[in-house]
Amino acid sequence: MDIDSQSQRFYAGEFRHTIDEKNRLTIPSRWRRAEGEDFIIL
Repeated sequence: MDIDSQSQRFYAGEFRHTIDEKNRLTIPSRWRRAEGEDFIIL
């Protein structure tokens, strides 16, 4: 997949979060709804 053909979005904001016992960070629901099922966050 060519990165130039991908739409790029920038998310910013302040969210309260916790890390669970498996060291996972929750993704805000607004972001999940906007991206659909498949997305990558680095």
